[in-house]
Amino acid sequence: MRAVFLAALLTTGSAAAQPSGDPMAVDFSGADSASNAPESPNAETGASAWLGLGVYGSLLTDRLDRSNISIRTGLILSAGVRWDRFGLFGMVERNLWLQTERELRFGTGVVNVGVGGEYFYANGRMRLGLAVGMSVLVEDQLLDPAPSYGLFGDLRPTGLRWSRGTWWTVQVDPIGFTIVAPVLREPRLFEVQYRFTVTLEWQSKGGRRSLD
Repeated sequence: MRAVFLAALLTTGSAAAQPSGDPMAVDFSGADSASNAPESPNAETGASAWLGLGVYGSLLTDRLDRSNISIRTGLILSAGVRWDRFGLFGMVERNLWLQTERELRFGTGVVNVGVGGEYFYANGRMRLGLAVGMSVLVEDQLLDPAPSYGLFGDLRPTGLRWSRGTWWTVQVDPIGFTIVAPVLREPRLFEVQYRFTVTLEWQSKGGRRSLD
């Protein structure tokens, strides 16, 4: 009897050591670990809103024969919505003109209003932005009385971006091409400005379009 009892114990132990051959058996340990895996800290879902304040300067235009309208500067207020690599935005800017005819002073110049789109590349470190809209002359010129309404366009192909914390980003556009044409009738007031722009942005949800 002892021999039969020992043989039964050995048979039961060997059967338990063998893996199950049931084809319907499912191991849920991997699924649990995958579901409990933490999300990437850089993961972004949905849309995020942003606000930006920029300052720019332009020492060159396509009308260098008139020195009194070559120097430009001003502020840009912009806001928009972003999804992953793409975004839509609106902007308004004050384009101040340095007058040198009688005295050295900044004239009111024009106000530009536009809407546009943006695309982020180079792993979010660079931005391409394009906006079009209306340019409004708000100060009388020698041959062009105000107000006058014309065209505005702004292209910034190589914006360099640096994240500062969770919510803030600094963007530097070393070169931008801006069309300011507030007067389309003769004599026309139309020029292309070559700008350097620095922008500070705040973006909601901690979404970032650049890397540290």
